[in-house]
Amino acid sequence: MKELFYYFLFIWLTSNIYSQVNTEKFRIATDTLGFSVRSDLDFTLMAGNTDFSFLGTNTRFNYNWGMDYAFLVVNGGYGFKSGESFFSQALLHLRNVSSLGDFVMLEEFLQYDNNKQILLLHRALFGGGLRIKLIENDEIIMRIGPSIFFEHETYDLDNTAIHKNKINNARLNLYLTSLFNLQQGISFLSIIYVQPKFDNFNDLKILFDNALNFKLGDKVDFIIKLQMRYDSLPADNIEKFDLTTKMGLAINL
Repeated sequence: MKELFYYFLFIWLTSNIYSQVNTEKFRIATDTLGFSVRSDLDFTLMAGNTDFSFLGTNTRFNYNWGMDYAFLVVNGGYGFKSGESFFSQALLHLRNVSSLGDFVMLEEFLQYDNNKQILLLHRALFGGGLRIKLIENDEIIMRIGPSIFFEHETYDLDNTAIHKNKINNARLNLYLTSLFNLQQGISFLSIIYVQPKFDNFNDLKILFDNALNFKLGDKVDFIIKLQMRYDSLPADNIEKFDLTTKMGLAINL
């Protein structure tokens, strides 16, 4: 019973997302006024730096004033490796979005995360930018988001490591999000984030996230996800590329 309590506590407070967070998959239509919640429950198989199974949730709390809105992402999970359970990652992401017109929005964001699998003890960042509508019709919605953020990272490395233990960076961030309505009740969401270091484009992080969504009812969706992450300069003994697959349910409240 005690282990079950800690499991749900961790689900509520922490995350199964890498240090590049995909906030696009947590957004909802801005015509829903007031408070709303979307929570994904999924099963994860990971290959690359870590081979393990992971049962997790990705939850977003949203408040909408009309064209303007804000949301808080709070994620969590429970992992198994070689028959043993462990907690490995945590993330909080707060974002405010304000309309500047029919096609452009202003975004400001704060984030904290950690990730034992890539030796990341702590990461805190803040930044802001624009969200620009490119296409919007019944078949496709496409947006681009240029921004800049400042981050502080602390890694779990010994004194002989080549990679620095503590890093302060400014990074550019560009995302492209595309939502395809394939047919009634079926949609496909694809997002790519590109994050080069401001003064060194050889230091590059990329997140490519895809989700196929099947609507099961007014409140429940079934989701199949594929996520790829790339870091050109990872910590010592950490691979540059990771692949994650997920299947699960999304509940809309």
